[in-house]
Amino acid sequence: MIRPTSFRTVPHLTVLAFLLLGGCFPRPDYTPLPDASSIKLEAVSEKLALSNFSQPSLEDRNRVKAHLTATGTGDLRVRVQWPMGQPLPAQDSFRASVQALGIPVDLVALDSRSAPGNQVVLVLYHLTATGPDCDSMITHNEAVTPTPMLDFDKRPSVAFGCATYNNLAASVANPADLAEGRAYAGSDGESQSEAVDRYNADKVKVLRQTTSTSKPTSN
Repeated sequence: MIRPTSFRTVPHLTVLAFLLLGGCFPRPDYTPLPDASSIKLEAVSEKLALSNFSQPSLEDRNRVKAHLTATGTGDLRVRVQWPMGQPLPAQDSFRASVQALGIPVDLVALDSRSAPGNQVVLVLYHLTATGPDCDSMITHNEAVTPTPMLDFDKRPSVAFGCATYNNLAASVANPADLAEGRAYAGSDGESQSEAVDRYNADKVKVLRQTTSTSKPTSN
């Protein structure tokens, strides 16, 4: 026999429901997850004016070499500022001049800004990446209604995405890749065709007996 619920138990049920649902409401007003723009990029640049970009002189090559020797290319990007009014170089000649200067082609691009004078100017800049400040990314657990939360309703404050982008800033090999991608250097058709010829002639090269892992050892 089911005993009917009396009106006197209704207040008790209301209190019980409030306690059970109190852990779900109010919900924190979460902000959108961050993206790579939360990583701070700082640039240090040097400008080198070239006497002849199409056929770099020994002096120009030595100046570029000295810069690359002192700083390396791990975080390097190069922009070429072209004199205003002069015709832009063809892609093949541009790449040949960059290679003659000893700079990796995939790190170089024409700058949208013109050179201030009549000479081509190389802008060599190095970027460093710093992860975001986690305190500024915390989603605070605040009530969405004017009613203050009870002590047992509080949720931890979290900084969504902060660890991910701090790890990215610390591990990226070239921080400049976070600002923009590298220019595609193109495929090597000759080496690809040679691989196909070796396959057709049944003269495929044997894989190198190397490994990137080591066997576990015990003490």
